[in-house]
Amino acid sequence: NIDANRICMVSTASNREVWVSSEERKLYSFSADLKQLKSELTVPALTNGLVKLSDGRFAFSTMGEGLVVGWERYNADNSPIGNYIYCGLEDSKSRIWVGTLSSGLAVGIKDKNGKYNFRSFADNDDQRYSVKSLCLDGRGNIWAGTEQNGAVYFNPDELLGLGDDYQTAIHKVNL
Repeated sequence: NIDANRICMVSTASNREVWVSSEERKLYSFSADLKQLKSELTVPALTNGLVKLSDGRFAFSTMGEGLVVGWERYNADNSPIGNYIYCGLEDSKSRIWVGTLSSGLAVGIKDKNGKYNFRSFADNDDQRYSVKSLCLDGRGNIWAGTEQNGAVYFNPDELLGLGDDYQTAIHKVNL
């Protein structure tokens, strides 16, 4: 039973647990059969996205506090991703991809100390757009739902390998 009516996010982890966050900054986890409340945590910010990373940590997408990985914050003070993160996902190479309110798409690559260095794929104001959702398909492509450019997809290795010409790796979906 959750003592909140204002829910920000519902998500599942790889083990099929269900995670729910509320505007009261509470994070709840339920067993896969939904019969047991497994935990209730107070989280550092209003959470609207959650990714359980391959190293066991959680990455929280927040509106106002950036991305929180474990208890490390990545935001406008220390990275190009800004403070408003809609969504995130981890790819097969343990990179964190995030969709932001105004900085578009960004990727975080872990350094030897376990911290992430982020690169934004919005080089100028004309390329800044909101990425509201991300998912990984069966071929390893990442799909992004954007506010201004519709649905797009890309191969993450191809995108990263193109340097400044990365736009050629992004494919628009005609709906």
